[in-house]
Amino acid sequence: MTRATASVSPARRLSEVPRSGIRAAIEAPASDVVDLAGGDPSFATPAHISEAAAQAVRGGQTHYTHGRGEAGLREALARKLALENDLAAVDPKLEIVVTAGGLNGLAAAFQALLDPGDEVLIPDPGFANYSAQVILAGGRPTPVPLLRERWSYDFDVLARAVTPRTRILVVNSPSNPTGAVLARAELEALAEFASEHDLIVVSDEAYEALVYTGSQHSFAACAGARERTVSVYSFSKTYAMTGWRVGYVVAPPPLAAEIAKVQEHLIGCPSSVSQAAALAALTGPKEPVSEMVAEYRRRRDLVAAALDGLPGVTFAAPSGALYAFPCFELLGPDPAAALRERVRVQMVPGAAFGRNAAQHVRLSFAGDAVELEEGLARIRQAAGAVG
Repeated sequence: MTRATASVSPARRLSEVPRSGIRAAIEAPASDVVDLAGGDPSFATPAHISEAAAQAVRGGQTHYTHGRGEAGLREALARKLALENDLAAVDPKLEIVVTAGGLNGLAAAFQALLDPGDEVLIPDPGFANYSAQVILAGGRPTPVPLLRERWSYDFDVLARAVTPRTRILVVNSPSNPTGAVLARAELEALAEFASEHDLIVVSDEAYEALVYTGSQHSFAACAGARERTVSVYSFSKTYAMTGWRVGYVVAPPPLAAEIAKVQEHLIGCPSSVSQAAALAALTGPKEPVSEMVAEYRRRRDLVAAALDGLPGVTFAAPSGALYAFPCFELLGPDPAAALRERVRVQMVPGAAFGRNAAQHVRLSFAGDAVELEEGLARIRQAAGAVG
């Protein structure tokens, strides 16, 4: 009697999902390599936040919470949204869902909004996970090349990308990887475009607090945008809380209800301890955030000074986020690989963020400041050698 052999092959849809180019760069084996790839802040989580989490553990706050998040945290988030994001009267019971980080919020939103074959307009270059998350939700990503001058959507190109199956437009400001911050007028124009084409907007605002020039504006605060916008936020970068895995989604009640339903089946509820930390972040002193932003601005200026005038390097200083996105025209088709090989500096290849950025690299200034200075010196050495 023969025994049937079970098939252990993975789902076919995963053949369309590459490994994250960011993770591949961060986790690549390294020896004497200066790491300018990762986006993990060099700062410790502010002490009052960690202490609040410790108190939560000691007090037995280590059990399930409401699936949408603790009521007190959602109420604090509603106050923050009114004060900092120009989103008045957000209902903490019906419009806010606490998530296990921004990535979880994005994934839950796509799962809740997409039917099989629905299309999503995503920026190219754009955050590497958008395409994969759309595919995993059954949708089809449509990369839209951005204008290189300011890394924003070209409305003629955007309009040509719309089809009867287009469901979502993704907006990311401040941008990962480009560091671009969209002006209020650009956001208003995108809101009008979304209304004209009956699109839902997923607005990724993970870097909302990290702005160095100009001002950050929440997409949902644009005229007529709130009823069609899912805003995704994170505590990770603002408060140096990447390991705590806590964020939140703000959406109209019908959409928030479906996102909450997805969360019930994905994670059950967010971490109770991380929620205690998040509440302390919102209600505690703001000086640690201001100090971190000031240091990131200093590092941004350091990057700009180091790259300015290098032969074959095209670069605009980022207005926000934690990354520069220079183009190295003289280092071949994969400058990230060339720089790693020649001067042992690890960065994320531009190709990880789309076809529109092959000769770019994402250079992070989130990490150790001394290592950043060493990495910049090595990059200048490599660029000077080919100039």
